Amino acid sequence: MAVEIERKFLLHELPSGEYPQNAIRQGYLSRGHTQVRVRIADQTGLLTVKGPKADNMRPEYEYEIPKLDAEFMLGSLCTGNPIKKTRYFVRHSAHMWHIDVFADANAPLIVAEVELKSPREAFDVPQWVGAEVTDDERFSNSYLCEHPYRTWTS
Repeated sequence: MAVEIERKFLLHELPSGEYPQNAIRQGYLSRGHTQVRVRIADQTGLLTVKGPKADNMRPEYEYEIPKLDAEFMLGSLCTGNPIKKTRYFVRHSAHMWHIDVFADANAPLIVAEVELKSPREAFDVPQWVGAEVTDDERFSNSYLCEHPYRTWTS
């Protein structure tokens, strides 16, 4: 079974330097117990199915789909507001960090994620990360589709 194990942190700004990046647009076909996400990352269409999270772990299955199919799903089948963000890939110690700089209604939110091999895996937390928000569902992309960051009152 494919499993996603990640920790999530807030950032105030990108760490200094030049990093590989890609543009991401995504939406959700389902945001309940099981989430079904459609994403376009640069020129690649992806369909992802995620199960419920327990102990920072969740089943995750991701499949490449034709970009035109992903475009159609994003424009016609997804609910809520599409997420637009730029993802930066920043290596720190033994881990690759994904830093998402959100656009449009979710700007100026910046979130850093690190994927782990086990829920208890030790990792070096960079000095440029802020508060951990792993367990705060408000910072999940599926929540941000329905409740954009700019609309939050606190």
